Amino acid sequence: MDKRLVMLALVLTALAAQAQDNTTFVKKYLLRTQGNLSVGYMVKQKTVPAYIGGDFDYFVDERVSWYGEGSFFVTGTSDDVGYKMKHNHAILSGVNIHLTANNRFDPYIGINPGIMISQFGPTSDVNIGLYNPPFTQNTKVGVSPVFSAAVGINYYVGSIFNFFVRARYIQGQFFANSTERIPLSEFRFSAGLGWNWGFIQKAMVKRR
Repeated sequence: MDKRLVMLALVLTALAAQAQDNTTFVKKYLLRTQGNLSVGYMVKQKTVPAYIGGDFDYFVDERVSWYGEGSFFVTGTSDDVGYKMKHNHAILSGVNIHLTANNRFDPYIGINPGIMISQFGPTSDVNIGLYNPPFTQNTKVGVSPVFSAAVGINYYVGSIFNFFVRARYIQGQFFANSTERIPLSEFRFSAGLGWNWGFIQKAMVKRR
């Protein structure tokens, strides 16, 4: 038989086996942690900030996980509103609802409110901002409550590693002073590599 036909048959067999893979990767008490790189888009400022961060999912059952995330602002592009972002770190927490637990693909939706730690400053000596009154020096570092919702998907390579992509929307306001508010509305996109900590799951099961 032609070697190319043999190779094709082997490839098709492997793909068929993977398609029928019903291994359950998501289980109760599983802890999943991951590092990520994120790029955002600030709706009002029309800037593109970048972040590094980490997050975790702790599964209270196969469909619901407790979620936590921390992200650190790295840099941002210039804007046209007369000020620039100095800091915009985030701490988020909430729940993720997982739509399936029967194979390698794990799509989910999440409600993850939290806080933003922000600071803004002028872009130049001449402030051409749209806000009135404009500020001409760095604001104080402030903490703002925010609402956040996310959709994403995890792909489990095996029992140890997974890859993920996620899209998030953040809504909130930063109070620069007693009269001026800066919108924190942002779309954020993340991707990275995750680790599955099954030993915690086994320990919890053993305790029962």
